[in-house]
Amino acid sequence: HYRWTRMWTRLQLEAQLNQALRKLSQDGFTKRFVCPAFGGANRVGELKSITVTRRGRSGKAMAIVIQGTGGTWTVQKEFLIRKALSHAGKMLPSANIVLSDDRTAGGKLATLTARGGGFGHGVGMSQYGAGALSRRGYHYSQILQHYYRGVAIGTLPITFPHTHDHDQKDDAP
Repeated sequence: HYRWTRMWTRLQLEAQLNQALRKLSQDGFTKRFVCPAFGGANRVGELKSITVTRRGRSGKAMAIVIQGTGGTWTVQKEFLIRKALSHAGKMLPSANIVLSDDRTAGGKLATLTARGGGFGHGVGMSQYGAGALSRRGYHYSQILQHYYRGVAIGTLPITFPHTHDHDQKDDAP
């Protein structure tokens, strides 16, 4: 999953978005990240564009705007963007994406292509690989050093600020 590409026709993406936006808008955990809510008779209509409007420090898409003849919706959070842009029944491997489109001679969206890199949240550690190493008897420090070469693992000293207890009484009688 180092580098990957997913491509949709406009019709495929419209069908995907109509389904995904409705589902994300109904889920109690995700509905606040799809604005406005997508429900009832909502349809994307003819898809005009999908634009990444915000990226995280790592470059991952953190907000996208979906514009169609049926309205405009914003989807926030990289995981939800990956779900909204599912391809062939599978969510995108990561939100580290660049979107490009091809248009007809009349300017209508024909295809949308997502070019991406990585798999998952992008912190460099595979949960599956770490689990496999653990089952093989590796200690957590060995697993961390496998994924993050050259790191030192240790405990930082914890210091507490000096406080004055003004209510403390002298113990002398």
